[in-house]
Amino acid sequence: MRIFSGEGELAQALTALCAPPGCEAPLVLVQDFVPNNLEMRVYLVRGEIAHTVYSDFDVDNWYERQRDGGFTKGPESFSMCGRAEAVAQWLEADEACMQHAEEQARALVATWLLWLRAVATDTPPTIRVDLLVTRTASGRAEIHTLELTEAGFSLLGWRGGPPAVMGAL
Repeated sequence: MRIFSGEGELAQALTALCAPPGCEAPLVLVQDFVPNNLEMRVYLVRGEIAHTVYSDFDVDNWYERQRDGGFTKGPESFSMCGRAEAVAQWLEADEACMQHAEEQARALVATWLLWLRAVATDTPPTIRVDLLVTRTASGRAEIHTLELTEAGFSLLGWRGGPPAVMGAL
């Protein structure tokens, strides 16, 4: 893993990853850091949204800490809460912002399901779609896909999860 800021540092990081003798990597994945207020983990069972978990990693001053000390986020920086608390704590009590994020999340999840059906012909029995939510203005949110997670995902305390997921599998 290499952390970078800007094109110059990206070029240096890519060179460091690809230049060593014997490197035969056919590609390098580059992930952009997306400033966000929270993560929305959307659990799908048989193509339907079955549960959502709201969580956050404390990323204040994250970039500088990573540059100096490597990847340091630990379990103590992770927090999870219900929807109402997520709105209050991470979206400045902006209910309209959460509704906007959820509307976008439903559309994005549907798009991911279409893509998955196109490459696999069937709807996956279970999948978790992790989305980053950023409050951009009053009542407005922007979302980004963070990860599509196969059936080995953590349920993060979802009580109805084991029977729902195992039943679908």
